[in-house]
Amino acid sequence: MMNALDRVYYFHELVRKNQYPDTQDIEDMFHVTTATAKKDIAYLKERLLAPLTYDEARQGYTYKDMFRLPFEGNPRFLFFISLINHMAEESGLEGLPEIQMIKDKVKSLLPRSYQHVLNSIWTEWVEIEYVDPEVIQGIIEAFHLGNAVSFVYYSVQGKRSERIADPWRLLNYQGRWYLIAYCQERKDRRHFHCARIRKLKVLADKQSREAPENLAEMEKGFGIFKGRKTQDARIFFKQEAATVVKYQVWHNEQMIESAPGGIILTVPMADEREIMMKILQYGSNARVLEPRSLQDRIRNEVKKMYSQLADDPE
Repeated sequence: MMNALDRVYYFHELVRKNQYPDTQDIEDMFHVTTATAKKDIAYLKERLLAPLTYDEARQGYTYKDMFRLPFEGNPRFLFFISLINHMAEESGLEGLPEIQMIKDKVKSLLPRSYQHVLNSIWTEWVEIEYVDPEVIQGIIEAFHLGNAVSFVYYSVQGKRSERIADPWRLLNYQGRWYLIAYCQERKDRRHFHCARIRKLKVLADKQSREAPENLAEMEKGFGIFKGRKTQDARIFFKQEAATVVKYQVWHNEQMIESAPGGIILTVPMADEREIMMKILQYGSNARVLEPRSLQDRIRNEVKKMYSQLADDPE
C-alpha cells in the first residue's frame, strides 16, 4: 500500500521530467480523490519547500528552480544514517527515546520504495552492556550545561561508592560506554563504566575542573586502561595471525614491520592487563618480544590456565 510520500515522490518525478503534471495524474495513478491530490501538492510546496508554479499554458506544474527531495538519489546518505542508528542501538543506547525518534523521522521523509535501504544493514557486537537511558541523558545534559554530576558507582568487584565528578568525555570502547571525568573525591581523572553507574544527577554546581587541553596526550595508552605511555609492547605474530593482524589498527600510533615468518606489531601502552588478554586470543601464533614484564605476566597466566585444565577430573 502506497503512502502520501510515495505520491509526492511520483509527482515530483513527473515535474522534474518536465511532464507538467496536475492533480489528475495523482488521482489516476493512485486512485485517490482530488482533495487528496491537492493536499499532496500542497505538502510538496509548503512543507518540502519545492519551488512549484502552475503553468497556465501547459495546464500543469513545473519548478522555477532546481529542486531535490530529501535523500533523493543519495542511497549512501540513507545507508550511513541507518548505520549510525543501528550502531547506537547495538552499543547499548536503544533505550534512548531519541534513537527511535531518528528512525521515525527518517521513515517519515521517505517513500516506501526507499525504506528497504534502512533495513539493509545489520550490526552485531559482542559483550554489549546496556546503559540506563537516564544515565546517558544526564551525562549529555551535564556536558551541555558544563555542570558536575553525582552518582552511585559499583566497582567490578561490586563495591558501592558515591562520587561527584566533572564530565570530560563520553567514550565508546568495544561496545561499552565510559565516562572520562575528574573525580572530586579521588582528585584525579577516572574512567567510569557507565553500565555500573546508578542514580546519576546533574548538580547545580559548575565543573570544578575543565577537561585539560592535553587530555588526548593523557589517553595515549593501548585499550581502555589508558594513561600516559609508559613503554612499547612488541609482539611477533606468525601464520594466520600475521595475516589478520597486519590489516588491523590496535592503536593510532602503532607500527607494523615484516619479520621472517610473520610480522612484528609495536603499540604504546600504559597498562599491561588488556593487551595481555588481546594477545592471548591468538594463542601460540603470538609471542611477546618486549617488555619482559609482559612476557612474565602472560607466562604466569598460561601456567594458571594449564593448572586449571590439569586439575579438572576426566
